[in-house]
Amino acid sequence: MNEISAIEAVLYDISAYVVERYGQRDSLVVSTKGSPTDFLTEVDITVQKRIVEQLMDIFPADVLIGEESGLDYFKGSPPSRCWMVDPIDGTQNFLRGLFPEFGVSIGFLVDGNPVARGVLFPVSQDLFLAERGSG
Repeated sequence: MNEISAIEAVLYDISAYVVERYGQRDSLVVSTKGSPTDFLTEVDITVQKRIVEQLMDIFPADVLIGEESGLDYFKGSPPSRCWMVDPIDGTQNFLRGLFPEFGVSIGFLVDGNPVARGVLFPVSQDLFLAERGSG
């Protein structure tokens, strides 16, 4: 499986869970990170964990950097092959429920250069994919 196909599969796989939890957002465990308006939910943590597990099963030698749970930095030399994950991009929108404009984002880089990227808006199922050299 190539990287863009993996991104698409992982995003669709996690989508049902995110939509289910969006419907239950009033009962979520919510904390803050660096500031009182920088929210972190149990959904952020679970989504990132599931994405990490799936991508590392497919590409075990790659490095993954995620926004949550201590994966938000990398020590040492920059990795050649690196995945970047934002499990809920738009957590405030997710929590407020005023409109379902939040996404799950995955990017893939080689030598620091973006190669493939995907964002899925789980509620509407709008998927945006981009791959270097594919127009």
